Amino acid sequence: MIVNKVFKCFFHDNMDMNKKASVTDAIFGPIKILVLVCTLIIGFFVWSSFSSTFSTAVTIDDLANNASLNYAVSNINVGISTIDYMVPLIVFGLMLISLIMAFKAGSSIIYSIFSILMWAFALMLSAIFTNIFLQFSAYFPTAAANFPIAVYIMTNIKWVILFWLFLISIVMFTRNKSDEQQISASETAFGGYQ
Repeated sequence: MIVNKVFKCFFHDNMDMNKKASVTDAIFGPIKILVLVCTLIIGFFVWSSFSSTFSTAVTIDDLANNASLNYAVSNINVGISTIDYMVPLIVFGLMLISLIMAFKAGSSIIYSIFSILMWAFALMLSAIFTNIFLQFSAYFPTAAANFPIAVYIMTNIKWVILFWLFLISIVMFTRNKSDEQQISASETAFGGYQ
């Protein structure tokens, strides 16, 4: 129960927001990416220390069985390093979901002033995210070196956030009255909510 509340609070569940996106998705999305990348690095650090300890421990006993165990551990090491290719897909997926929900939400051009304030806040947070990641990766340099794509994304997170904000702002503030009427008509026709 408590874990569920913490999870929903930390991961900014869009279900509580009536499935509509906003400019704040470009703030909470990179938090999810930061947590994911840090978890990957810690997981790889734990696995690499386990596999090195395991490979030295199994060489002492039966050699016939140890060869297959060492082969399996080395294959898992290769498999874990390919998780790095998943990070851009997750970033793109979060952006795509946010854009689809932003199109559903729409907004008046009057709220663009608040959007500019959120842009400034998001840029400030992007510098903080970059500093947090750089400090974190300094503690685990060998584990971070195995995820070059994730490190590149996290060191350039400000550009990802700017692109994300730009796309969300364009999608949210360019809807007109005919778009509103078409969306509400399609939602009522298919039994959706207005």
